[in-house]
Amino acid sequence: MTDNLNNETKHTTLKEELCNGRSVTFFTVGCSMQPLLYERQTHVMLSPIKEGVKKYDIVLYIRRDGTHVLHRCVKVMDGYCLMRGDNTYYLERVENDQMIGVVTHIYRKGKMIDVKKSRSYRFYSVFWTSTYGLRYFILRAGRKIRGWIRKPKK
Repeated sequence: MTDNLNNETKHTTLKEELCNGRSVTFFTVGCSMQPLLYERQTHVMLSPIKEGVKKYDIVLYIRRDGTHVLHRCVKVMDGYCLMRGDNTYYLERVENDQMIGVVTHIYRKGKMIDVKKSRSYRFYSVFWTSTYGLRYFILRAGRKIRGWIRKPKK
């Protein structure tokens, strides 16, 4: 989920709040984390990163261009993590100093999901991340088949 609107103000406010140990709640923007997070329908609670980022955490980070991004950590490395949105097919290297918060609660369809306690959420996170290769293959094959179907015969 990315959002370019008013980055300077957002960067200062979010980072200040999280650095001061306070949690922040906001509606998500964008489609990169679907089917879990839907634009302006789902809101999340972020907390400061206290114990480091773990695989499957959803992390708010700030790209070097100032864009705020909320993506899932798929691999933890020394000094950085590899991130990917649930609805994207590329990895992004994110340095530890770019990460400013981690999602602790998700509010969707009138329900609160505690990401640390919910078994169904943990299952979804592991399943969705583990099936990336299969989902990518199916998507690519589907596009190729649609291309063949749409080509006019000579």
